[in-house]
Amino acid sequence: MKIKGTALVVVSVFIKKNFGEKGLEKWLNALSQEAREVYVMPNKPYEWYDLDSMYLDPVQKFCDLFYDGEMHGAEEMGFLDAKNSLKGVFSLFLKFGSPEFIIKKSVSLFGAYYKDASAEIINLEKGRATLRIHNFGEMKRINEFTIIGWMKSALELSGAKNSQVNVEQKKVDNEHVIEFHGTWE
Repeated sequence: MKIKGTALVVVSVFIKKNFGEKGLEKWLNALSQEAREVYVMPNKPYEWYDLDSMYLDPVQKFCDLFYDGEMHGAEEMGFLDAKNSLKGVFSLFLKFGSPEFIIKKSVSLFGAYYKDASAEIINLEKGRATLRIHNFGEMKRINEFTIIGWMKSALELSGAKNSQVNVEQKKVDNEHVIEFHGTWE
């Protein structure tokens, strides 16, 4: 699976902002040589990178170093990524749209982040939604948390309160799918 370079940009920015230059250096030194090169050099936001080695493994290192291995760090990373990706023209949608409207828009954004994967809305009503991810394969736990953070941030930015997101991986018609079930007020 490949991920768009825009997601990678947020990782080092978040670490530097929250843990300083020394924290960033500590994290970079914990990465594989290949990943370190990607994060030290300005990456190309519109290129595709290997999801595991260039995004999930570095985010896991971040969680290991600064969150005692807890996935809360991955959720925070996803939260910041949504704030970064939903600025600009999307800020108007956030300002004048509803959480339901943002969920409809986020389905089209999913394929822009994950090459060849797609998302669909299974259920959408006031205060509740289910999104189903196709063509992804089995999703790693850390990736679930980055997406949970992204979804909570998008909901919050659109005015939702007390959002909760749960993940379920299952087979539907012999296809492995991932469902994100969200609720909010």
